[in-house]
Amino acid sequence: MLKFALISLFTLISTYLFCIEVPGYYITLENDTIQTTFRVPDKLERGQYAIGGGYLKIQKEIISVQDGIEKKLTPKEIKEFSFNLDGIEIRMLVKHSMDYNLGDIFKRVIFEGQHVMVVGEYLRFRGSLNGGGNVTGVKYWVTIKHSDNTSTSDSESAESNWGKKALADIFKECPKVVGKIQAKILKRDDIGMIAEEYEECLKSASQTNKSTENTDKTE
Repeated sequence: MLKFALISLFTLISTYLFCIEVPGYYITLENDTIQTTFRVPDKLERGQYAIGGGYLKIQKEIISVQDGIEKKLTPKEIKEFSFNLDGIEIRMLVKHSMDYNLGDIFKRVIFEGQHVMVVGEYLRFRGSLNGGGNVTGVKYWVTIKHSDNTSTSDSESAESNWGKKALADIFKECPKVVGKIQAKILKRDDIGMIAEEYEECLKSASQTNKSTENTDKTE
């Protein structure tokens, strides 16, 4: 009985002591946008025990506070949510987890453009951190939208991260980006920058093709 009471007390203290309230919005299953205030971990990038640990909490649920009333929002109730923390937009979309036991969770949008989208999922792994414990790491999922309206998706496995060869293959439609990957100028941890450069590369190529088509028509 005492043990249960102490656990409940610690959970209650953690909810308020290590969290902050930030304005944001969420989108309902009916596509309505609701402005609200969220209670989130104050340090998402370095949460409990390991880097990214704070994201483990908001991947499962987010606490909305409106008129002093708290409501836990889960992936079964909303499509996405977003807020700004320290000048960085944090946007989370409902996607299926790499851990099939978890089902749908909120995944963080790393980059979204017309041609490419990258989302990240934080997972807890067995490992060593300061001598022991678990390690929290992020796994990426990339969706490429092709000019013929088809799309392909690639995701890292729970056991390994993308290397140079895998990244170059995913972004092969842009030789400039591939060159930077092969030269190790852009690496796996630069996935947001890779996606951004890839997006600009394909936009430029599309504009060039349209300009060529217009020139051909006038001749």
